[in-house]
Amino acid sequence: MSEAAILCVDDEIAILKSLEIELHAAFADTYIYEFAESADEALEIIHELDEKTVRILIIVSDWLMPRMKGSGS
Repeated sequence: MSEAAILCVDDEIAILKSLEIELHAAFADTYIYEFAESADEALEIIHELDEKTVRILIIVSDWLMPRMKGSGS
C-alpha cells in the first residue's frame, strides 16, 4: 500500500503553521503533511508526490491567493 499525504496551500505562513500543529495533534504520524505557500509550489509538490506514488488524500487550500485561486482558476 502506498503512503498517504495531506497537502495544505495558503499564502499566509501563520495559517500553514496552525494547520501543521492541528494536523499533527489530530493524526500524529499517520500521514505525510506537505505545505505550500502558493499554487505553483503546490503543483510542484503534487508532481513530486505522484512520482513517489504517494496518494494525496485531501488538499486544504485557501481560495483567494495571488496569481491562482485555490480552485485552480
